[in-house]
Amino acid sequence: MSAGADIPSRYALLPFFLIALLFVGAAPVFWLMTEVRQGDIAEAYENSDLYLEIYPTFHYGFGRLAQGEMPLWNPQQLCGVPFLPDPRVGLYQPLNVPFVYLSTARAMAVHSLLCLFLMGTFFALFARSLGVGYTACLVGGVAYAFCGASASAVSRPAMANALTWAPFVLWALREYGYRFRYAPAILAGVGAAMLLLSGATGVVVAMVVGVIGPYALLVALQVDSEVPLRRRLAALGLAAGIAVALSLVQWLPTCVWLLEQERPFAFLWNVQAAGRAPVRWRELLSQALLPGTGPLPNMGYAGIVVLLLAPACVFHRKRWKDAAFFAAAGAVSVLLLLAGANWFPLSLPPVAFAFPAALCLSVLVAIGAERLLAPYQARRSPAAWPAALLVLLLAGVLFVMSGPRVRGYLIVFVLSLAPFLLFRTRWSAVLCRLVLALLLFVELVIAGTNAYRHPYQDAPGCYGRYEPAVRAAQEQARGGRAVVSAGALDVGLPANVGLVWPLEVVGGAKLPMTRRQAAWYRHLPDGAGGSDGVAQRSSLALIDFMSGRVLLATEQGWSDAFLGGEAGGRFVARERVGEVRVCVNEEAVPRAYWAPYWRGAEGVDEAVAVLADPSFDSRACCVVDAASAAAYGVAREHMAGEASPLTRDDATCVLEATNEERLVVRVDAPVVGITVLSDTLAPGWRATLDGVRCPIVRTNGLFRGVYTPAGAHEIVLTYRPPGYRTGLVTSLLTGTLLVVLAAVAFFRGM
Repeated sequence: MSAGADIPSRYALLPFFLIALLFVGAAPVFWLMTEVRQGDIAEAYENSDLYLEIYPTFHYGFGRLAQGEMPLWNPQQLCGVPFLPDPRVGLYQPLNVPFVYLSTARAMAVHSLLCLFLMGTFFALFARSLGVGYTACLVGGVAYAFCGASASAVSRPAMANALTWAPFVLWALREYGYRFRYAPAILAGVGAAMLLLSGATGVVVAMVVGVIGPYALLVALQVDSEVPLRRRLAALGLAAGIAVALSLVQWLPTCVWLLEQERPFAFLWNVQAAGRAPVRWRELLSQALLPGTGPLPNMGYAGIVVLLLAPACVFHRKRWKDAAFFAAAGAVSVLLLLAGANWFPLSLPPVAFAFPAALCLSVLVAIGAERLLAPYQARRSPAAWPAALLVLLLAGVLFVMSGPRVRGYLIVFVLSLAPFLLFRTRWSAVLCRLVLALLLFVELVIAGTNAYRHPYQDAPGCYGRYEPAVRAAQEQARGGRAVVSAGALDVGLPANVGLVWPLEVVGGAKLPMTRRQAAWYRHLPDGAGGSDGVAQRSSLALIDFMSGRVLLATEQGWSDAFLGGEAGGRFVARERVGEVRVCVNEEAVPRAYWAPYWRGAEGVDEAVAVLADPSFDSRACCVVDAASAAAYGVAREHMAGEASPLTRDDATCVLEATNEERLVVRVDAPVVGITVLSDTLAPGWRATLDGVRCPIVRTNGLFRGVYTPAGAHEIVLTYRPPGYRTGLVTSLLTGTLLVVLAAVAFFRGM
């Protein structure tokens, strides 16, 4: 590692302002050329996660933040699921601020532009800390921000966040390594916290394992430092502690939430790259040498200019340690990328390692451009030609191996390099680097094309296409829920439509489920919007207990399984609104009701068997989980006698929703019973009966119930994710302390 004294005046204001200005101009050009494509709306569903998951989720979460509410709970999908504990949205990520102030579709575009700008700028900052010249920093920044891996991630907010903060953390670590002061270590901790809050945990793990973690150790273990090793490691420990403490507001509720999930890591990693990832060495070589030819960018393509400049880094005598580290880290990341999913614990996607590989390659490009295009007073100096000869030799080999497009890039590359090789002056070096940066940018724009549409082009219009049908369903639901049955190309009516319109939906798509939820939804037929299970007509009755009162079905999603009559369906067609049939299920239970009798059941499967039994009377009885009843002292069984049984119609039960996290149920019952709320029971829900804390009993396999004495009562249910308050207080105290320390340091320096 180089000493701080070897790099005087590393951060001149004007050059960095110009670099930032160039990225400000380049970001919208790249994004508009690669992401915004023309075509029919149906084509966009190849980017299904944008329309099905990302747009609805961000629309709901940041829409509530814009109203001054913290979205802790999502009542719109899957009969209610935790929202804040799911880290993929990144509610605490500062880069997601555009989603609070702009429409969701426009914010998705602005967020991408912001991340592209910061990716290039932060990378240039890090490259400069290594002692690389400004124009060489620009070349490396272009390679990092606009390569195939970045092009595949920039439209996914969580992944773009992670790629933005990674070079910032490396910069802070590099600055810490010069003098081992605590200020850059604290900055590294803050940057690492932002990285942890990005929402793309898989990319974060790959970056930490592949680059950031080893680099931090390399910085701390410098043998030529006079600072004691114990102090160096303590400062890194402080940085790690700051990162954990600042991000605890998200990760403490998340860790508790993960314990309940059936497939926690399938959703936690959140690597949804819109690109073609290489899976074999031959495919990686093909992608590296050839621009993308398909509808999505090749993640292994970084540009022919990059392949020519990177090898020159081996001749950089002052930066050889940095070059060796990033070459080794990049090689390891490539090996992990091609290793296959079976090699990784917890199902970590190997594609996540494409991003640290791209980062390492970009660092080598910056160092190589610095070495190849270094000005010399004597053109015949022996040190001037080895790098140039190697690059020209590689260009000749690639010219023979490649097609017309790549040959065109090679010709322009050699012509751009020729003036510098002739004159070897400072002005020719700067000019050549700028030309190569422009050539690389043009090359990556052409290669990074994504052929499918983006919500920026058609949302919210595509969702408004079905607005009349959704409004009709709201009227027919009468406080109940909807079942959405749509085809793959019905982008305006996704399974998560409840997050776009105020319509509570029985199912959902790409939403994490607890083990109990997964067991329940496996009993539902395909098309009910919640599972990958096999259709079971005998279990259609479960929709009744989910308060599934209305069905929205397009022509592609229509299924006879839902029809009434001999087929055993539950829904009867009421009206047709445009392309959508609106059907009603009169057998659905109310969202909140009172049950005078109940039966016990062990687990979800046994509860489903009882509920699906044709002899079960849903108007008079509910099912209570035996373990839950025993824990709270509720009788396991309370069955009707020989006398005529009471029904839910003998009590009044009114549900009042003050907000998503607070519900009020007013019940007036003639005898003792169970007040059932057909909303998912999750850790964090609490209840009071007439102001006194009372237990929530799991009813009907999945939902909430409160043991209710005779008479008139008010039941209030509130939700706070477990660990939320502790994490919030810890993060706030840590942030406040850092602000105070920064203020003290500022005033002392004045």
